[in-house]
Amino acid sequence: MKKILVILLAVIIVTSLTSCVFVPLDSNQQTLNGSNDSANQPVPSAVSEKAMEIYFLNFKPEIAEVYQRIATDYESETGVKVNVVTA
Repeated sequence: MKKILVILLAVIIVTSLTSCVFVPLDSNQQTLNGSNDSANQPVPSAVSEKAMEIYFLNFKPEIAEVYQRIATDYESETGVKVNVVTA
């Protein structure tokens, strides 16, 4: 009886995990049989529409300088403003 219950629970768990992974294709996505011409078109970015800003709260003042350098590098690469706040 316990073996049947364990097998049944295992099947239920596997089924629930695999059913959550399924994502249906819409008309704008590439299909398995061929490619979609709209896939080569640029997608409008949310970054280009408005300025973005990230706040990073640092609890270790001894490494605040390192985080400032990382934030500066990130800003230069992505254009997203990073504010490092040390508590």
